[in-house]
Amino acid sequence: MKKVPKDRIAAMADEIRAYLESHPRQMDTLRGIVTWWWELERYRQTGLAVEKALERLLEEGIVRTRETGGEMLFCLMKDKEKDEESQ
Repeated sequence: MKKVPKDRIAAMADEIRAYLESHPRQMDTLRGIVTWWWELERYRQTGLAVEKALERLLEEGIVRTRETGGEMLFCLMKDKEKDEESQ
């Protein structure tokens, strides 16, 4: 069995404790914690980081958006579009 660094275990323990403190009635199996709680928290944290990164790329003119079906799509802004925007 592969060893897990002590600092990683401590960080995970802190995150599990924080989750349980914010959801005091929550209980689950090891599998449930790994597949639901842990992944959900990772998704939320990653989602916020991705949102901020996309905002930055929009401000820098690297990406553009298009709305479709109530959802915002992000794509690379083409050179021609950059030229038109700067005029």
